[in-house]
Amino acid sequence: MNYIIEAADPNFIACAHTLADKAASAILPYFRQPLTIENKHLKGEFDPVTAADRAAEKAIADHLSVVFPDHGLEGEEFGFHRKGEQYKWVIDPIDGTRSFIVGSPMWGTLIGLMDQTQPLLGLIDQPFTKERFWSDGLSTFFSKEGANQNPVVFYDFSDLNTVSYTWHVYVEGERLDQLAYKYYKRSQFWWLIPEYNPEIDDFTSIKP
Repeated sequence: MNYIIEAADPNFIACAHTLADKAASAILPYFRQPLTIENKHLKGEFDPVTAADRAAEKAIADHLSVVFPDHGLEGEEFGFHRKGEQYKWVIDPIDGTRSFIVGSPMWGTLIGLMDQTQPLLGLIDQPFTKERFWSDGLSTFFSKEGANQNPVVFYDFSDLNTVSYTWHVYVEGERLDQLAYKYYKRSQFWWLIPEYNPEIDDFTSIKP
């Protein structure tokens, strides 16, 4: 793979943002609403997909067919929509579908553009939290609620003494969303479970 030596075409960056906006518009009406959940793998591992995943990918495909009809597109849900001679967009409309279906905000839309085997840009959009991260190949940026872009600063963490850690409790044999329902009667919001407290070693001791 070749190294990137220049930033991606601004028109491609603008298109990636438009694709993220269109995906968000397609997804959000489904979030924290009753959903029909299908398993893409009929045997073995559970790999869920919903109408939201498919609607977002279709919205992206429809827009690209108009603005860049000669570009290829490979999506998580429908595979190759078409194969481009030079450029190919690679998307996952909802990365984190399991979180999506239980109402957790830990999911997002992934959008990338390749020039044959060379990555040109990447974008991560979190529609519910209204946070977006993207790179033009040379620099990385962040925006919150559509505000002006801010450069992302990377730090050298080669010395582990500069790194702090946080703890979360996972209870073997019982899903966090089930625990949330048991102790908080809120099956859709498992993140309400308290963060780790050294004085709480067992969730079964927690009372509603």
